[in-house]
Order: sequence, then structure tokens, then C-alpha cells
Amino acid sequence: MPIATPIGRPTGTPIGRPIATPIGRPTASERTRTEGDQWTQLSLLTATEYGVMGTYDPGSDLDRRAAEWGHRLASHDLGAIALFAAALAHTEADAWDDGTLDVATRAYEARRFLLGDRIVHWAVPWLLATGSGDDAVFLLDLGDEMRVAPELSGREGLVVKGEDSLGPLSQDGGIWSGWIEQSEPPADLPGYWTDLARRHPGTAQLWLDLAARAG
Repeated sequence: MPIATPIGRPTGTPIGRPIATPIGRPTASERTRTEGDQWTQLSLLTATEYGVMGTYDPGSDLDRRAAEWGHRLASHDLGAIALFAAALAHTEADAWDDGTLDVATRAYEARRFLLGDRIVHWAVPWLLATGSGDDAVFLLDLGDEMRVAPELSGREGLVVKGEDSLGPLSQDGGIWSGWIEQSEPPADLPGYWTDLARRHPGTAQLWLDLAARAG
């Protein structure tokens, strides 16, 4: 299995002098390294966002995000994205150890946006439909920690008219109708997604929208 290594500082990040290490940072560093190791467990998964969603190829966006950190993606599948996320996590951990808070914060933010923009909305449904529940739980738990798509109390101004958190409401079939064709859906599909939203509030809006589509 590939091993993720820390990657370079983002473009324009000053090196600066390390500052004093506050109490508790080693714990934060260790936790982030553990997350990085967990990301590598997804490194052999070959599904892609375009293959699952069928509407948008995020290759140029992924390449841009990686290039900002001096990282080159071997492909645009989930495994390659996971290795990028793992490298960001290890970079963050090293930055906490070095006392370079700007790098640590930016590495965390880059990983959070990567999870919310390019992973969780399609990878979790795909993992659940293909029986990779443990990997799905990892992403769901991380989504709870980072709160990438919590339930919205009001939608006006937050989503484009005619869309939900997944995309155009006019899209149907496959994930757009609530499930991926690789397996039989649960008997109560709207209830399945509603329950997932209840158990994972950090990504709840995605699953509530899937419940509405499935209904």
C-alpha cells in the first residue's frame, strides 16, 4: 500500500521562525497523523466522482489544489485523492510539531475543502452501495469533525435555484435518485438517508437531500 509523505508548503507561505509550542499540540499532531494513516487505507479505491455522478469531471480542480502544495496526483480516482489528503494530514502534523501555525491551519483547511467539495457527497454513497462500510464511516466521522455539510436552517441564497447540495434537481437515475446501481437499495431508502443524517450531523444536508430525491 502506498505511504503518504508530507508535501511542500503552499505557494506564498512564509517559513518564519517556529513559535513556542503550546500545551496539547503533540496530541493534535498525533491525532492528525492517525488521520493521515487512515486516509491511506483508501488508496486502492479506483472510483471517480465523474464515474459516480456523471455530470462533472473535477480533474482540473483537483490538479490545481494539488499543485498549490507541490503535489502531483497520479490519477483523479478516490485512491489518489486519499493519498493527497493523507499527505496534507502529515504536513499539518509536521507543522504543529515545528510550530508553523500558518502551514498547519492551511493544510487543515485544504483537507476540509477537499473532503467537502470533492469527496464526501459521492464517495460515501458509493462506498455504502459497494459494501465498504468501514471506509464510509471514516469519511462520515471526519465530516462530523470538520462539519463540511451540516443541515441548513434556510436554503435561500445558499444554493442555486433548481439545485440542492448535490446539484441540479433535474438530474435523475443512479445517485441522483438516491442510490447507486451496484447493489439493491434498502427497502426504505428515504428513511435510510434520513437516519444517516441524524447520526452524522456534519454531513446531514447531503443525506437529507438524498432522502428527498429517493422519496
